[in-house]
Amino acid sequence: AAGGPERLLASDLALGATPTSWSPDGRFLLYHARNASAGWDIWLLPGPAGGAERKPVPFLRTPAAEVAGAFSPDGRWLVYTSNESGRFEIYVRPVADPAGGKWQISTDGGTEPAWARHGGEIFYQNEDSMMVAAVQTAPVFRAARPQLLFQGRYASTSAAAIRTYDVSADSRRFFMLKESDEATTQLHVVLNWFEDLKQRLGAARP
Repeated sequence: AAGGPERLLASDLALGATPTSWSPDGRFLLYHARNASAGWDIWLLPGPAGGAERKPVPFLRTPAAEVAGAFSPDGRWLVYTSNESGRFEIYVRPVADPAGGKWQISTDGGTEPAWARHGGEIFYQNEDSMMVAAVQTAPVFRAARPQLLFQGRYASTSAAAIRTYDVSADSRRFFMLKESDEATTQLHVVLNWFEDLKQRLGAARP
């Protein structure tokens, strides 16, 4: 049975809070929130499997904007978007020690990163291009030069903060949002549609 709603955050740490990823073990919910200087930081909030105390802890707090974080499938790495260089790029840091290393994945801008389910690739968008970078996560992290997968005019968030696509488990299919080029020219309003439905169903019975 489903439980009732539960407030997770009720403080200034919840300003603009946007959840983006669960850790594979269910211990932490990753989210980004606006800080006092109008930037964005990435936080970890203990989940149901993370203990009784639900106090958020900072993962990455810098003068730049860090958003759209995602745990790797093995839970050891975190990919995210930052504009520390002056434009949004994709980076990876170790979860256990965020200050222990940083790898830049994109080379010419990037937003909305996602891990392949097998953990060996990172996908991201760069304007109208979907990119992929092969990565090695063990025993050390390594990333290959990104490659173009396909191009198209798909929907994206202007603030680069929310991923607007998803990838199938086998990484062979992408589920994208695309704005329709067709303008709506007619609007149909159906009155008493439930009564009409009952009549149609009754007429269809033998």
